[in-house]
Amino acid sequence: MPASSVFAQEVECAEVKIVIEQKLSFERQAFDAQMLIKNGLDDKLKNIRVELIFTDKDNLPVEVTQKTEDSKAKFFYRINSLSGVNDTSGTGVIAAKSNADIHWLIIPAYGAAKDKDTLYNIGARLTYELNGQETTVDVVPDYVVVKPQPLLTLDYFLPGEVYGDDPFTAEEEPPVPFTLGVRVKNEGKGISYKTMIDSAQPKIVENKKNLLVDFSILGSYIGNQPAGKSLLLNFGDIGADAATVGRWNMTASLSGTFTDFKATFTHADTLGGAVTSLLKATNTHTLIHDVKVDLPDSDDIADFLALDGDVVRLYQSSGVDTEVTEQSNQAALKTISGSYQLDFPATSGFVYAKVPDPFQGSKQPKDVVRSDGKHLLNDNVWLSKSRNKDLSWSYYVNVFDHNSTGKYNLFAHDSVQAQGMIAGKVYNDLDANGLLNNEEPGLDHIKVVLSGQDNAGNRVDQVAYTDDSGKFIFDKLLAGDYSIWVADVEGMIDGPAVAGSAGGNAVAGKIEHIVLTDNMHAENNLFAKQQANQPSEAGKADVSMNIEIVQWDSILPQDEAQLLLTITNQGTGSARNIYLQTDLSDNLEITGQKIIAGSYNTQDERIDQLASGESTKLLLTVKITGAEKVGQFTARVNSETEDANLNNNQVSVAVQSGVADIVLEVEKLRRIPTLPDDSVQLLLTISNKGPMDAHNIYLQPVLGSNLQITSQKVLMGNYNKAEKRVNKLPLGEAAIVLLTIKVTGADGKGDFTARAQSQLADPDTSNNSVTLPVSVHEM
Repeated sequence: MPASSVFAQEVECAEVKIVIEQKLSFERQAFDAQMLIKNGLDDKLKNIRVELIFTDKDNLPVEVTQKTEDSKAKFFYRINSLSGVNDTSGTGVIAAKSNADIHWLIIPAYGAAKDKDTLYNIGARLTYELNGQETTVDVVPDYVVVKPQPLLTLDYFLPGEVYGDDPFTAEEEPPVPFTLGVRVKNEGKGISYKTMIDSAQPKIVENKKNLLVDFSILGSYIGNQPAGKSLLLNFGDIGADAATVGRWNMTASLSGTFTDFKATFTHADTLGGAVTSLLKATNTHTLIHDVKVDLPDSDDIADFLALDGDVVRLYQSSGVDTEVTEQSNQAALKTISGSYQLDFPATSGFVYAKVPDPFQGSKQPKDVVRSDGKHLLNDNVWLSKSRNKDLSWSYYVNVFDHNSTGKYNLFAHDSVQAQGMIAGKVYNDLDANGLLNNEEPGLDHIKVVLSGQDNAGNRVDQVAYTDDSGKFIFDKLLAGDYSIWVADVEGMIDGPAVAGSAGGNAVAGKIEHIVLTDNMHAENNLFAKQQANQPSEAGKADVSMNIEIVQWDSILPQDEAQLLLTITNQGTGSARNIYLQTDLSDNLEITGQKIIAGSYNTQDERIDQLASGESTKLLLTVKITGAEKVGQFTARVNSETEDANLNNNQVSVAVQSGVADIVLEVEKLRRIPTLPDDSVQLLLTISNKGPMDAHNIYLQPVLGSNLQITSQKVLMGNYNKAEKRVNKLPLGEAAIVLLTIKVTGADGKGDFTARAQSQLADPDTSNNSVTLPVSVHEM
């Protein structure tokens, strides 16, 4: 993903080109086809040729390819391994009294199953020569079921201007973090599982004038949640027709302008190249600002306000794109009773306006109120600046809104002046004990990153560098909740961190939830750096947590869910006095608690002791209240014993009400030559439309007196044929069973009926049963 930047140096501009290499990965469906050829004869088999034959459920031919160019093929396939034969295209040889084992990798293209699970037959034709006589054998086909696939579009967002040291001033200005944003939109009908984008650090690939400039990625966000120092964005599963967003925090050492921004992608040829690619497009946009849509059905995740050419467009985190009316040329600031009023024509839909800032960036608007009484979100009112040709700066106030009256009060008399501070030190922990002593020096020029949110709801991102004594400072902070973390140092690892005078949750290399009140100074935040070759201390405890949504009880009310919380000591030493803390969103309430394994003091919310390898399992029943039936559950543990790894002490999960919509479908398959004349085949699909994962779905076939199920073949899912039960069916998944049914009687006809029932409440029972007339005389 190359981007070109222009940076001012003296009077002329110098151009630097950077590249950020990224890898998109997700799980996808593929099949392994195997053919085992046994030659028990005393002569070798020559001129071996094997052709795979693909047909649909009606036994009609399907277009396939072994080439990677874009085509209309439904499948890409290639030989994955050969054993006992050297070729399958007509020149292969299988020695006497030996076996050949052939494996093909088969990958479906996007068009193989656009809207629903689709059945295909894969057979083979084997041709060989023995004693000068050519023989051809048709191998009976097997069934595969192709699931609907995801189809991803990546939209990248980068600001037009970035700010670091100003080469036209004597003092050195610290870099101001900016974000490289990405939205991953799934336009397909299948889920994109375990979706991740792993980014490398920016790399300068062209710098003709040897400009002393540096770019770096400091950390990342998924949605609104910080992902720490990792460059990996783990989006998890992205549902059909859904989208998710992430951001990388970046800095540039010099102020400058991105003049060109492009993104390109390639697909591995070994996996089918363009034929099987599930990446539809990568688009780039100039980011104006991260804003937040505040309509009743909107989420709480920041959206991208972008400039595409001369068109302002809103790219929502939900995947919706909307053109925005820009009123900057019609907007003006007026002074009224000591305050400033922003005026522009009333506008329907989304609107954006930018006007000159009378305070030149020195005063932050507070509680901006529209003329009809609406209070704008702080995300939607911001300050900006831009470099002029004469090297001076122009400052602006920006407003984003929806269905606007066009009149706003800005810069009230009580605009907040930020005086808060977070300070500390990064030092060389020579004795690796996590305690700062007089002999341990500070580390200079170490990058420290601050992120968080002030009490007005504004997101804050800053970066600082330690001085010669290892000290750093972030000042002019409003009251809010902040986190700080330290960049990696070559040859060193993060030792323990110690929260300072304002407290916070300290883990190696990071201190979270530093809560500042107005004008508060949070000092003495300490970060230890230790040599990477420090010997590990034996006998340390390592308390970890895991959480999963379960349906432990047979039936749950629709407004309840159950969570299985597992607390494990993964260390080699025992852990004592492990305290559990839970943090629930406002619409969640714990109504039940049950100890499944181990010991737990429910009154003190404490585990007295966990030996190495021991676990405690708690089953929590959670009630979901209010109109919003999705809540957030977070749990963390703290131990009196020193913990070797504090990064696995917290878990969080989204909780939904216990409802799953189970859908049962059946279709008749076209007759195949090997099927007895008195039998038919039915394809039975049990799918889960959610919103919860479903458990224990029982299938109840009801057959007429002249019908008999003679075979069941599970094509997909974990269907238990003996119990006629699907043990677990995650949201968006399906279990598919191929039934062979014998039809008796003179007319060769009958009715097949089946019902499906889950232990969870089902909001729509009309799709739980199917009835289908069957006849051996059809197809």
